[in-house]
Amino acid sequence: MQLSNTYSLKTRFLLSSLLFLLILIGIAGTWLYVEVQGMITDLGKNYAVERVKSARLQLSRVLDRESALARTLANSPVLIEWMLDEENQEKRRRAFEELGAYRESFSDSNSFVGILSSRRYYNWGTDGKLVSSEMNREVTTDQWFFQSIESGQAISFNLDYNVNVDVSRVWINCLVTHGGERLGLAGTGLEITETVSKIVASEGSGTSVMLIDTDGVILAHRDSSIMAKNAKVEEQAEKVSIYDVLDKSSDRHIIQRLMEGADAGKTVVSRLALEGTTGLTAMTSSSSLDAYVVASLDTSEFLSFRDFTPMFLLLGGTIILWLVLTTGFMQRLVLKPLTSLTDSAEKIADGHYDLSIPVKGSNEISVLSSAFNDMATKIRDYTQNLEQMVNDRTSRLRMANAELTTTNNRLTESIRYAGLIQKEIMPEEKLIAELFPHYSLFFRQRDIVGGDMLYVRFLNPEEPQDGFFLSVIDCEGHGVSGALMTMMTNSMLEHIISTHAPDDPAGILTDIEKEISGALSSGNNQDSLQSGFDIGLCICFPREKRIICAGAGMPLYIREVSGDISTIKGRRKAIRNRHRKTPEAFHNHEIETSGRTFFLITDGFVDQSGGAGGRSYGTRRLKEFLSGFDGSKEAFIEEFDRYRGENAQRDDVLALAFSFENSVPTDEDAKSKKE
Repeated sequence: MQLSNTYSLKTRFLLSSLLFLLILIGIAGTWLYVEVQGMITDLGKNYAVERVKSARLQLSRVLDRESALARTLANSPVLIEWMLDEENQEKRRRAFEELGAYRESFSDSNSFVGILSSRRYYNWGTDGKLVSSEMNREVTTDQWFFQSIESGQAISFNLDYNVNVDVSRVWINCLVTHGGERLGLAGTGLEITETVSKIVASEGSGTSVMLIDTDGVILAHRDSSIMAKNAKVEEQAEKVSIYDVLDKSSDRHIIQRLMEGADAGKTVVSRLALEGTTGLTAMTSSSSLDAYVVASLDTSEFLSFRDFTPMFLLLGGTIILWLVLTTGFMQRLVLKPLTSLTDSAEKIADGHYDLSIPVKGSNEISVLSSAFNDMATKIRDYTQNLEQMVNDRTSRLRMANAELTTTNNRLTESIRYAGLIQKEIMPEEKLIAELFPHYSLFFRQRDIVGGDMLYVRFLNPEEPQDGFFLSVIDCEGHGVSGALMTMMTNSMLEHIISTHAPDDPAGILTDIEKEISGALSSGNNQDSLQSGFDIGLCICFPREKRIICAGAGMPLYIREVSGDISTIKGRRKAIRNRHRKTPEAFHNHEIETSGRTFFLITDGFVDQSGGAGGRSYGTRRLKEFLSGFDGSKEAFIEEFDRYRGENAQRDDVLALAFSFENSVPTDEDAKSKKE
């Protein structure tokens, strides 16, 4: 009977394993096929996006440098004086010297000036020779001059391809103005043939890049015949466009959808049949040239399903081999020992805990037999000593719980004491009340201690009205980590302000960033430690009715009597000990205080989630609230709690409103002012 059952188990095992194997192969094969195809598509999209972004970056790097220099030329006082009095020989001589100096700085050694009043156009080419001509509104090739001036744009670009020398030149046109009057244009011409060649020359099989304008006309392409044709044809409709190289005219809507996405500032990808190849096409905008950069990728050349065929064959062969070997050894190594083990297990189940199963060999069945013996021994011991074991474990749990409670109380008391220390470095609210005729201070930490702080220091403690420093700071992190950063930041401010000029907040912030870089980048973990804070720093001069401010990552909002809100953004990047890229310099902003209310608010307010959709509060909603702000602390609290609703507070919040006037304008004041 046991033999019959053994063979029955073997047959069922073989049939079940074969069926399971077939199902597994089918499911795994389908899943692998879908995943591989998805992986190929995702890799292709990522590669196409990186390719098109790289092309745009190459073009932007060249143009940005030349554009900055061209804008400086257009703002030159020497050039403007000459354009206002073109026939003055002395001014002409000085202007030509200035233009000559700028020409040597331009990459292509080329500069030009066009004067609207006389319609004269002066161009200094790469050979240094001056070419002068008169612009005519009726001449088609001169239309760019008048259109660039009439558009009123400070800077514009014009891409011109010369078929005779097979080069492209971008003309950078900067508007020259004086007292609001448009005097003409100044700028340079940049030959970017080599740059464009690198962009459009596809390195690797199945990939190509092109530049197109907003109508789809091809501006740069690896096929020089397309470039030559578009240079010769004057009518826009007759030029070769991206629609002409589509394999299917019905795919025009895909190109238009890609353009719409690029206009929205995105890099978009879609599957498209282009130039005889069906693959992925990515598009992004090049705002400098008012054009699009297009990169197409043949995914079959990049990566295909057949590349994974050896892996699939190896996987299938391994599964089949495993089934054969398992079947061969099952009878000898498993089924026979399993019968004996089953009989012994039934006896143990009947309560014969003193049974000992013979253990032979060192395979898995032997290990299982040994486990049965251990199980029988432990069950016997547990049965005899269960009550004592329960009492012992209960006692140990109580002791552990008491230790945890004690530890938790100690930690909580330590954090509360740290909170008292942190509160001591914060100025008392009555000090703020002495500084400003009207103010509102809303301060709510997420935890016992936090990373937001307010800083005040007098230039002359004996005469507060001579001036004082006022700063709102939002350190990275919250809780204990944020509190430690506030301590360090407060110490740095005290040290640096005491040794710095009292009218240069930008210089103070520069020195603080150097100080924090040295303080947080000297340990063994400096590669992983990156910390800093947002700050708005104001130096207030009440008697002079002015403030000087600078900031990093924290804007200063200004409310006028009319209720209009303006923003002094300061530097976009926060103060950090390390930056991936060198941030922009700090700048001082001097502002008159009469009739204005000022706001410094940490990002815990605008980042708070709530409302109907659970979204962040946001800057737009904050400006609307500040426009109607009634000047009370309760208004801050009500607005914050109203929007937050049942959502947990995400971060520490500090909001300070202050005014040097006796009252803060209300909505009624703003309306009466407008009337």
